[in-house]
Amino acid sequence: MHIMNAVDVTPEATLDSVIIEGASSGSLAWPQVTFLEVLVHNVSAETIDLSDAHLGDCTLRSVTAATLETTRSGIASATFDSCRFGVMKASEAVLRDVEFVGCKIDYLNLRSAKLRDVSFRDCVISEFDGIDADLTRVSFPGTRINDFSAHGARLKDVDLRTAQLRGITDATGLAGVTMTHSQVLDLADAFATHLGIIVAAE
Repeated sequence: MHIMNAVDVTPEATLDSVIIEGASSGSLAWPQVTFLEVLVHNVSAETIDLSDAHLGDCTLRSVTAATLETTRSGIASATFDSCRFGVMKASEAVLRDVEFVGCKIDYLNLRSAKLRDVSFRDCVISEFDGIDADLTRVSFPGTRINDFSAHGARLKDVDLRTAQLRGITDATGLAGVTMTHSQVLDLADAFATHLGIIVAAE
């Protein structure tokens, strides 16, 4: 596979079977690119702009950015491996057959996104924002989520049983998820707050 420096990738480029490497002290502007069988490896930047992009059969490994912009992008058959993002903006994006492995994301914005067959394995997500999203067959094995929000989302076969769920925003957003009995008990205070139940000391 041909190796390219990250700073040499231009907006709207079409790349097939290449390896992209390198660091940037500023931003990497890759909007509307098409990546096919591309490995993005050891790339770091303040901002990586992949908005309106198309990624197929790609792997992003050890990619670090304060902000990863993937708004309105289409991502299929892809793996995010050991990546670190302060913010991942994926609103209105379409993710299909995508796996996140060992990633750390402070704020994951999936508002109005569509996810199908997506897994977050052994990740740490401080804030999962799935407001108005469409999630089908999404799982979180071994993943810690500090706050899960899915108000107005459409959830089908979303499995939280093996996640470490620390908190939720708006319990109605959990309709359609599968949880363990112990998880429900752990979140009893959040459910009570949502229902307006006053929990008094015994």
